[in-house]
Amino acid sequence: MKNERVNLLDAVCREAKKSKSKFRNDQPGRNALRQFLEANRWFGMEHGGTDQDMWISSMEPLERTLGLWLRAYGRSGEEKIELLLETYAASLPRTCRMFRDHMLTDNRRSATSALNLLDFLLYYLDREIDEYDSKSLLELTVRANEELSVSSMRQLTEFLRSSVSEVWAYQFHGRRQVKPENAAYTQEQFGAMAYVIFNEASWKDNDLLRKAAGKRKYAEFWLFTALHFVCAIRKSDIFRLPPPSLPYSSEELRGRILRGTFESQKARSVSEELMFRMKMKAVKPGKTERYDPPCLKLFIPESLLEPMGVILSLSLSYRRPEDPFMRENRMSTRETREFFGEKFIEALGYREFSSRRANKAYLQGIEMMENGSGKPKGYMLAALARRHKGGIGGLPKATDVYLRDAHFSGCSPDFILREMFERGIFGFIPVLLLQNYAGEEFKKLSVTGQTKLIKALGMDAMQLESLTASVMKSFRQAEEIVRALLRERCGEPNQ
Repeated sequence: MKNERVNLLDAVCREAKKSKSKFRNDQPGRNALRQFLEANRWFGMEHGGTDQDMWISSMEPLERTLGLWLRAYGRSGEEKIELLLETYAASLPRTCRMFRDHMLTDNRRSATSALNLLDFLLYYLDREIDEYDSKSLLELTVRANEELSVSSMRQLTEFLRSSVSEVWAYQFHGRRQVKPENAAYTQEQFGAMAYVIFNEASWKDNDLLRKAAGKRKYAEFWLFTALHFVCAIRKSDIFRLPPPSLPYSSEELRGRILRGTFESQKARSVSEELMFRMKMKAVKPGKTERYDPPCLKLFIPESLLEPMGVILSLSLSYRRPEDPFMRENRMSTRETREFFGEKFIEALGYREFSSRRANKAYLQGIEMMENGSGKPKGYMLAALARRHKGGIGGLPKATDVYLRDAHFSGCSPDFILREMFERGIFGFIPVLLLQNYAGEEFKKLSVTGQTKLIKALGMDAMQLESLTASVMKSFRQAEEIVRALLRERCGEPNQ
């Protein structure tokens, strides 16, 4: 029998109206609904769709839990506690009565901690709590210690002592502080993170676009982690990066991304503009600025221009003119799992994302990558990242060595050339510009003469290509403005 699809939001809105819920069919409401369903693994239902088109196979598994969730939506902690106690009063009457008495007598309690404790108890208790023997209480407490916060655990001990047994006691210590791990992420960890951050299949599996389009913190954390794969900039300096302009208004841009109508070229142009602004505006590292250090470096390879452009656009769509490049750069392990999924948090070793470890991994990945025989080839990648300069007549000296000695470098010439093209070391724009400018006179020059002339321009291939792209973009924008003015003058509608 083929399952019929049920429009989830229509059904939820009808139920919300009946129960006089504060739930509304807006972005925060839809995000909260999806988080509730994802936390409960969609109650085993088939589901699909995104944002306003969510569907499920049946409403039956939701009949009991959805009503309670809707009544609790938007309520205070005390109101949610009372709703839970009323709902479970029939199945666990003594436990609910004891918990209500505990709430009245414990003036030091936190509503959030009490709510989390009550939610835990009602989920795990299979009988009245005063029917538990010492062994069962110990097992329950051990499980609670694995899931609840320190504050909730303190409330649990007080509740058990006052309600179950005055002689029962639980020696309870604060959480062990995990020593920070400062070593670089391994190649496997860094690669797994890169897949989740940049691969479009991962975006779909983890619903990243919808989550980031609905919550600024998610969008900015996505960008923050992504930047660690294209630069090794301190997190304090990331706030100071020059933001590129966006091709659409904030709401329209997020809508286009969710609908899949955000053009590839628009996404690439956002990435390219960020690199162009970094080159044009010399930003020095804040920590060592007094020593006149080199400017901050950032380069997005050709293969990442489009996905990075989408990530940049989502994050910057929330930015106001007076804001820094981004605000948020930290999320808890729970929030990281909710956004990026299990594979990402596993790659982090079930810890928070570390900017220091990621920067170390990025730099060590350039310097210390090895082939199967353990011979270093990382110096070649480091040289490419530092952009060795060369001319028409020959490759950079260091790169020439790597091309001749494939056994030492561990890479084929094809691989090296592709990497160099991606990093803007090679380019055709300087030659084409000089040919158009000087015509046959340029072609008559020897290779050495052409190389000297290109060097005299004072800009490398990547800089010239960026400048050319910016000029062409300005011409197109000017053309569009003139056309719009002419249509307005002639009384024709804008298209």
